[in-house]
Amino acid sequence: MIYREGAPSHAFYVLTRGSVLESVVGKPDPVVHDVRNSGPSGGRGYVLLGMEALFGQARASTLEALENIELIKFSTANAEGLNMSEQNAVKVAQKV
Repeated sequence: MIYREGAPSHAFYVLTRGSVLESVVGKPDPVVHDVRNSGPSGGRGYVLLGMEALFGQARASTLEALENIELIKFSTANAEGLNMSEQNAVKVAQKV
């Protein structure tokens, strides 16, 4: 378990190897995020996860590894009041 829906969020993640399952209570179909199949042409090399941490929101989903994975964790614990827009959060995450 990487994180659970409803928990406070203090970090976002970049998945650099493997795949994870993202599920939301009340939604029947969980989503598999796989580095090997990311991006429009596949194989982008990373997947951004847990972006709600950049908005100061609780976890919107539960995330669990489906295999051995590699994650880069970026703490937002000292970024209180950041509350950036989703578009800007994606730009920040893509630059790291």
